[in-house]
Amino acid sequence: MNDNTKPGKLMDGVCFSTEHIYKKGDKEIPYICEAQEFIFLDEMEQPEASFFLYSYLRQDVDCKDNRPLIFNYGGGPGNSSTPLSMWGPKMMDPSFKKCVGPYPEPIDNQDWLIDVADIILIDPPGTGLGRIYQYDKRSKYWGVQPDAVAFIDMFKHWLTKYDRWYSPKYIAGTSYGGFRTAVLSDLLCGGPYYTEQRQYTHGIALNGAILSATALDVDFANINTDTAGVYASMGKTLPTYAAINWHWNSEGKPELQQFVNEAVQFAADELPRAQWLGNAMDPKEKTAFLEKLSYFSGIPAPVLDSFKNYEVPAETFSQIFMNGKRLSMYDGREALTSTEHLGFYEDYADDLTNARGTFLLAPMVRKFYKDFLKINVENEWIEVNFDANAQWTWSSNRSIIQHLDSALRRNPQMYALVYGGMFDLAAVVGANQYAICHSGIDQSRLIVHNDPYSGHGTGSNPASAHEYAQSVRELIAKSC
Repeated sequence: MNDNTKPGKLMDGVCFSTEHIYKKGDKEIPYICEAQEFIFLDEMEQPEASFFLYSYLRQDVDCKDNRPLIFNYGGGPGNSSTPLSMWGPKMMDPSFKKCVGPYPEPIDNQDWLIDVADIILIDPPGTGLGRIYQYDKRSKYWGVQPDAVAFIDMFKHWLTKYDRWYSPKYIAGTSYGGFRTAVLSDLLCGGPYYTEQRQYTHGIALNGAILSATALDVDFANINTDTAGVYASMGKTLPTYAAINWHWNSEGKPELQQFVNEAVQFAADELPRAQWLGNAMDPKEKTAFLEKLSYFSGIPAPVLDSFKNYEVPAETFSQIFMNGKRLSMYDGREALTSTEHLGFYEDYADDLTNARGTFLLAPMVRKFYKDFLKINVENEWIEVNFDANAQWTWSSNRSIIQHLDSALRRNPQMYALVYGGMFDLAAVVGANQYAICHSGIDQSRLIVHNDPYSGHGTGSNPASAHEYAQSVRELIAKSC
């Protein structure tokens, strides 16, 4: 009986191999990049889907068994990998945010991790240079569980091809990629995958998992795919609101971290009291409370008072914080002129962080592929595949943090890095901290870092890349 829920067998596709030197201080590190398509075949030996991988492999290594591997992928779930970021040898020049060419050349990534680990960037089926060749087979790859199983087959194929089963292994994802990391961590540590035809387990021991810009409290059974973010209460969102408010209105306030810490204390002490008392609160106390909540959030007191229990959802905050402009859900330091006069708003294209996405990034990625990696394919590079997002099946029997907790329980040598951007409204750091503190997960094996230099696109600029790389190095030092 054919199992239509399981990917077909894998075959090596076209490969482009190039040799490079990475300079770190006075040290020169030789490495190769093998950019290759790996194709899933159907029962008739015809291509049905493919991954495209960029394997950066250091060459002056005596023992590959001791050399860590980091598998990295993007989010979406229809997003490609991030070729010009802290995970690769080149990054986008900070001045890239211009709408027309000529574009600046990518800059060297001074914090690249090739000195401590080999890095494999992954385009899943239907993203980047990965493909869905048979549209009627997309359900075998586009969904929480199918995606994870396809990734596991890909991992096994790659580890066998490069003889790296003994190497320390890490998986890293951003946004939905963090969801994927949690699910994969669970399945790779023996968690069962069920289909109508079979049930089976996988075994690939992980040293570490990296989840960045990820909402740990998401429960797939209750996920709302119609919104850019996940709902969180005011107590969880206030630290992010405070950081954004500080960015736009820092005059007269203490430095960023102190201001955020004060907001956290307020959210823990005074906010719950006000929400509990409601209309029974003494008028003078209420006035003082609203002024303080306004001081931290940047929302005028009368506006705050109009919201039931003072709950202002992140998406609403993005619309009302600045008069006439709308904050990016992915980086509250960015704002675009409101589209209210048009009568509609495109969640993706009208968000400034995303608006600077494909039509700016695609030319630079194409040039990087052509000139640096020598990739010569006719396929279009797809940064975001909205078809995958729309067709995705959201099903799992656990929340994100429960998946991660399951992996850490089974594998007592494994560690995890939870990395968030202070200016991210789509995955607020306060909600993650709350989930960690209330889940029962072993916090001694978590590294939690809230980056003061980033939003949802962690590691997207030199300052953020440095913070992110330092956290990854800490994870490897603890777990390898």
